[in-house]
Amino acid sequence: MAKDTKEKILDAAKVLFSKNGFDGCNVDVIADKAMVNKATIYYHFKSKAILYETVLELNLRKFLHRVRKEIQKETSPVAQLKAFIYAYASNFAGNKHMAPIMLRELASDGTHITGKIRGILQEIILEVDTILHDGRKAGQFQKTKTFLPYFMIVGSMNIYTSTSSMRKAFTEQDNDFGFSLTIDDAADELCSIILDGVKI
Repeated sequence: MAKDTKEKILDAAKVLFSKNGFDGCNVDVIADKAMVNKATIYYHFKSKAILYETVLELNLRKFLHRVRKEIQKETSPVAQLKAFIYAYASNFAGNKHMAPIMLRELASDGTHITGKIRGILQEIILEVDTILHDGRKAGQFQKTKTFLPYFMIVGSMNIYTSTSSMRKAFTEQDNDFGFSLTIDDAADELCSIILDGVKI
């Protein structure tokens, strides 16, 4: 089935926002890539800011749905934390444009993060908080601030999936540094590091 106009605009916008950031992207260029006129973009989204918010919202909600589905398959906090990390890795491996967008937001202290997007991010953080709380209650995890393990996961996976070309340039000198790890291997390593830190 052919993509509808709105979907084509969103796809083009995601690619260009990941490459140039919000400020470096203009509606004319997005219209050219989506093969529509500028008026069509404004008909669907009213402004570049709303288009950007929609790109983030759709992709973050899709991730939230995926991570909840994976967590619900597991019964122990340890397995659930692993499921969160693997879902995060899998999401960004299959959606290469979102990691650069989110890294730009992290670097700019969330300049273009709206209240709606902040709400979705809080829901994602709450998933980690619930896992850590349940782990403490079960006597498996020590007390830790949720924000730090969450950002270890987010930062590591975002940077890892955004630096494939850079890592490839270092592969010849790898020497067990891990530049050539697959995304699954990187998730395994991250699981071990975080679990070693939070387990009792």
